[in-house]
Amino acid sequence: MKEAELYRQIGRLKAEVDWLKKNPLKSTDCKRGFIEPENKEISIRRQRVLLGIQRSGYYCKPASESESNKALMEAIDRIYTSRPYYGSRRITKTLRRMPEWKDVKRSVRNTRNF
Repeated sequence: MKEAELYRQIGRLKAEVDWLKKNPLKSTDCKRGFIEPENKEISIRRQRVLLGIQRSGYYCKPASESESNKALMEAIDRIYTSRPYYGSRRITKTLRRMPEWKDVKRSVRNTRNF
């Protein structure tokens, strides 16, 4: 009885090791794509644990950037490319002079992404 249980555990661990070899660990964004819901040997829960993905990280899709945020990032990028020595404060001052970008907090937050 105990021997059969051990062989079952060995079989499960072998399947998990084979699955991990097939799916090498990459960046966090790529890990979600490695989970195989149709795999009958390893449950989705176990695959998440092996890859180090939380349940919410698998089931909830990341939000995309809004159009206004993309436009702001492009404006920041134009300023930064023309004057790479500008810091976040100077970029914010330059943005304030533009009528369409008055939200200072959001512009500072986005300049830190560069």
